[in-house]
Amino acid sequence: KNLKLNYVTGQLGDFIYLSSEALWETDKDHVFVYGAGDIENTIGLCFKDGLSDQHILTKTKTQKTEFKDANRRLWSTLTARRPFKDFLIPGQNDRILSISGSPLCDHEDRFCGYRGTARDVTDAYRTKRMADKARTELEAVNHDLKSRVAERTVNLQRHTDLLDEVMMSMNEGLVLISKDGEIEL
Repeated sequence: KNLKLNYVTGQLGDFIYLSSEALWETDKDHVFVYGAGDIENTIGLCFKDGLSDQHILTKTKTQKTEFKDANRRLWSTLTARRPFKDFLIPGQNDRILSISGSPLCDHEDRFCGYRGTARDVTDAYRTKRMADKARTELEAVNHDLKSRVAERTVNLQRHTDLLDEVMMSMNEGLVLISKDGEIEL
């Protein structure tokens, strides 16, 4: 029985080590109490002493406004004690994390905290933001190009109409064109 437990424990450790996700657990006040995997690098929590005084919504000053609405939605979900999936939050060193969690209850159905995962999605997040910015810039250039083409089309039509008028008036005799491009008879 002990050998099987050791095997399963080792197996779980291997899965955690090889996983791209970090595992975490909070207490009922949403303070991290457990972490495994790459949690120290992705979230920046140190579990050497077994506990952390850092809260699930710890964020840097530069990222507060960017994640304000997401953090509000996450806090609402945590307060309602509902499960959540792929909420984006700021991590350490300007990293972006996708966290998912599920509420924990004891045998008497009392809320005990959350257990979940955290993945570093910084590269995908930044790539999407750059693509969105490029798309916005391209749409602006495209709109400007459409406006220029429309304006050029109007000018060409005006000159074509003037040429038609010149051709028609040539049948009538002498034609003079003013500096403004108007026909003078």
